[in-house]
Order: sequence, then C-alpha cells, then structure tokens
Amino acid sequence: MHRILFVAVVFIALMATADKRTWAQKGNNSKQDERNENERVAKANRAVADAKKDLASVNQELKSETASQVKANLTLQQLKKKLRESRENAEERLGAKVGIPDALSKVRQAGAALEQIADKVRDQVHTSPQWIQAEQLSEEAKKKKAALNDDVELAVDEIEAFLAELSKQIRRPLDIEDEAIAKDKGAIEATKALAEQQKRLDDKRRLLPKGEVDRDPSVVQVLNEIERQEKNIASIESKVRKVKMEAIKIQKRYADAVLSLQRAKAADAADPNRTRKNNGKPN
Repeated sequence: MHRILFVAVVFIALMATADKRTWAQKGNNSKQDERNENERVAKANRAVADAKKDLASVNQELKSETASQVKANLTLQQLKKKLRESRENAEERLGAKVGIPDALSKVRQAGAALEQIADKVRDQVHTSPQWIQAEQLSEEAKKKKAALNDDVELAVDEIEAFLAELSKQIRRPLDIEDEAIAKDKGAIEATKALAEQQKRLDDKRRLLPKGEVDRDPSVVQVLNEIERQEKNIASIESKVRKVKMEAIKIQKRYADAVLSLQRAKAADAADPNRTRKNNGKPN
C-alpha cells in the first residue's frame, strides 16, 4: 500500500514538472514571436523613413533641374528676340535700296499703336470682378506651385497634372486680358493695320538675295548662340527625364514600404499576445 502511494506521489510530481516545462517553453515561444513582430514593424518603419527621405531628395533634384529648364528656355526666348532685332538691323543696312528701313519703321509704329490701345483695354479689364477674382486665384496658385515639390505623397504624374492645372490658373488673368483685347473694335482695327504693314515689309524682304541677312556677322553670332542654347536645353531635358524616372521608382518603393508597414502593424495587432504586451489591456 505504501509503495503504491509513493509511486502515485512521484507520478504527480513528474507531471507537475513537465507542465511547468511546457508552459515555460510556450512562454519563450510567445516572447520570441513578440520580438519578431516588433522587429518586423520597426524594419517596416525604417523602410518607410528611408524611402520618404530618398523621395524628398529626388523631388528636390527634380525641382532644381526643372528650374534650370525653365531658366534655359527663358534664355532661348531672349536670344530669339535678340535674333529678330539683329535681323532687322541687318535688313536696314542691307535693304536700304529697296525701302526696308521705311517699311520697318511703319511696322513699329503700327505695333506701338496697337499696344497703346491694348493697355487701355487692360486697364478697363482690371476693374472687372472676373479679372480681380482670377488675379486672386492666380496668386494662390503661385503659392501652391512653390510648395508643391515639398509634398512627397504625390506621384510624379500627379505633380505634373497638378502643375498644369496651376499654370492655367496663373495665366488666367492674362487670358482674360487677351480675350478682351481680341474683342475690342479699336484693337481689331489696329491689328489689321499692323498686319498690312507687316505684309508690305515681307514683300520688300523678298527683294533681298536669299540668305543674305542670315550671313551677316551680327546675325551669325546670335544664330550660333541659339544653337548652343538649344543643345544645352536638350541636355537639361535629358537630365529631367532621368530624374523623373528615378522619382517614379522611389515613389513606388515608398508606396510599397507604406503598404508593408500597414501589414506589419495589422499582423502585430492581431497577435494573441497583444493582451500580454499591453499589460492585460486589449489593444
């Protein structure tokens, strides 16, 4: 009888020890799972932070290259204006015998008369509620445009679409002015007068030997400057395209990182150990 009782006591003690080891092992596994989940969330957070930093950097680079592109195009416009002036100066020298100086003078006078009428129309338009509202929206659009490149949440195509819309708003006051000038009777007549004088000038230009004006040294110099600037613009445009492609790649990496972080947090929140992590309180 005593032997049977002893065996039973030993068996119970062994079972209790085994249970303790099993629970201890379960506890260790739960802690390891918890560490793994915490590491996954932390890793996902780091990936989001790194991608966001890279995206901000590439957006800044894109902003810089785009500004260079705008500046280069503006320089090209100025060179083309310089070319027109150089050609006119050369035409005056080379075309004195066929009456080009007088024709040029009349074109300039007609252009000045049109601009004088246009200025009066603009002054009238500037008092209209439509123009005043458009001017206010234009100023707001300029501020949005200045801040847009700091928004890393937008993809490149979204930024370009938004910039196009902002550009429309920025230009709207000028469009309203142009529309009013195009409808003004005085401006219409002045435009016709300018066109007539321009036609007379073009007729006289055809009396000069073909290509003579563009062979003038002063004109050749500006043409060479334009050629160099067009090559510069092509180079800048190539850089802009490369940066845009890089921005698209990083934008995708950022979006994927955000998605991975959301999944890691969701898995962590669904963990049965969550109650234990929060000191017994449900998440």
